[in-house]
Amino acid sequence: GSVNAGGVTIFFTINLVTGDMTIQGDGTGEMGNYGGICNDREFIWYKYEKYIKRIIVEESVTSVGDYAFLGLSSLKEVVLPDGVTYIGFAAFSGCSSLVSITIPSTVTRIDEAAFCNCSSLTSVELPKNVLVLSSSMFYGCNNLKNIMLPSDLTEIGGYVFYKCTS
Repeated sequence: GSVNAGGVTIFFTINLVTGDMTIQGDGTGEMGNYGGICNDREFIWYKYEKYIKRIIVEESVTSVGDYAFLGLSSLKEVVLPDGVTYIGFAAFSGCSSLVSITIPSTVTRIDEAAFCNCSSLTSVELPKNVLVLSSSMFYGCNNLKNIMLPSDLTEIGGYVFYKCTS
């Protein structure tokens, strides 16, 4: 299928047997932002929410848009390619089954609440080029036990680790 957000078209396939969803860009690199659409649960891949276990973003994508995968409750794993530089606001917020995400070294910015309430996330390694921990980035990740932070952090926002009880 395909979806257009903010003038950017994204192509995706979902294998209902394996639970893999593959995301491809349209050549611009950006994924676009999905604010409002996901909040209303009208975004096209939400029809398949219970089947999506793993998201594989292909190299043609350089950013993950705001609210892109908000609340995909069956999602367990995300694979982002080298070349992704930005993870948007609440991009994976509420993905309560998310255990693993590979954040490539090319990422320089992760926006607010990107992993908020990802309650199954146990460990994260942030790339050295991420200099700011945005507000509420890991808010409510109550099973987060290990996090590797960049040594050159310049700012830690409010509530970054709020309700991270592990």
